[in-house]
Amino acid sequence: MTLKQYGFKDTISLFHKNPLPTWHHQESKSYIDFIWMNYEIIPDLIYASTNKPHIVSKDHSVVTAYFSYDNIFRNKAVAIAKRHNTRTIINYKVITQDEWKAFTEQIEELCPSAESTYLPDSRSLNRL
Repeated sequence: MTLKQYGFKDTISLFHKNPLPTWHHQESKSYIDFIWMNYEIIPDLIYASTNKPHIVSKDHSVVTAYFSYDNIFRNKAVAIAKRHNTRTIINYKVITQDEWKAFTEQIEELCPSAESTYLPDSRSLNRL
């Protein structure tokens, strides 16, 4: 999976339509350095850009992101609260018949059968 699929966004692309080159060598240049961030903290991002390094002469630019500190403590509390959240990912290929039967019985117990007056057709399902 890619960082985008995990919910991350390249900070430079949020502020610049055409990516700024981060690597230069003679006539060549390329966009190869990034700061990736989760979509949840994008509202705290003020600006992102590339800058020439001031201390040493390098062929790379420095990728810089500026954040608002207004919600830094709230975000920390949210991050701490989420740290212990877990989720179960079920591998359906290895479930046994007994496990399926137990699951089916549990679902039938939790969700009693009720006659549905609405039966969707393919047109209404395709609109979902």
